[in-house]
Amino acid sequence: LSNNSQGVQAAWVKGHLIVAYADPSNSYYLRAVMGTIEGSTITFSTPTTVYSGYPRNPTSVTSETSGKESLIMCFEGSNESYRPQIKPIYLSGNPGNYSIYGGSLHEVHYRSVSGFLNIAYNNEKASGIVFYQNARYMKAFINSSSNYVYDVGSEVELTEVNGTSAFYASGEDRFVLAYTDGSSLGQCRLFTHDGTSSSPVAVGTATGFSGTDNVVEPKINYHPVQQKVVIGYRNNSSDDFDMVLGTISGNTIGFATPFTISSTNNPYNIF
Repeated sequence: LSNNSQGVQAAWVKGHLIVAYADPSNSYYLRAVMGTIEGSTITFSTPTTVYSGYPRNPTSVTSETSGKESLIMCFEGSNESYRPQIKPIYLSGNPGNYSIYGGSLHEVHYRSVSGFLNIAYNNEKASGIVFYQNARYMKAFINSSSNYVYDVGSEVELTEVNGTSAFYASGEDRFVLAYTDGSSLGQCRLFTHDGTSSSPVAVGTATGFSGTDNVVEPKINYHPVQQKVVIGYRNNSSDDFDMVLGTISGNTIGFATPFTISSTNNPYNIF
């Protein structure tokens, strides 16, 4: 990659590594390379421009659905006045002779948004949810092929949401949204999407995960073997880095007592 590359995203697709990034040596256009691992070495293809513009605030998920394998990126496109876009990046050809391509660009929202984008994906149903404006709004999308993604249903608004991170909980058929509410407390909500043209549906009620402590930068992931949700966040009441484990049961999620991972003052850029 070029020095000072920005917004690097990566995914394992068809046995190869796709790496996408904004290339400062090429007007910060979105470019992608394919990495091939052989033994202890990795070689990369010649960079391919997949979007001739600057991809601001990029995020991504991996589609592992058969026939739809791709790195699905979501970003604010400079060519579209920074309105949020979805674009799959995929490999075409036969094993041993793949080439990397950028799929069709699809606009999620008709105007630019404030706050970071988040995206989550259900491989079983080849659909996902894009959260924007710091997850106050969301829309579902469908991955119809490796090179084509489009949004479906109506926009859903959550008025209480501030900061956020989203992740699809494999095996639970639930999208999990961790966020801070108007009182800066950590909350979690569950959503579903049936993989059709419907909108995302909220199930259950919001569940707190931080007690009375204020939360900054909640990040969430899911352990498919233990079937546990893991949320890490900066505890703004103590300036510690805390984590908490959650268990999904139907339309509810329950949390254990948070524990401190690091007492380093003011941890930032949690991922």
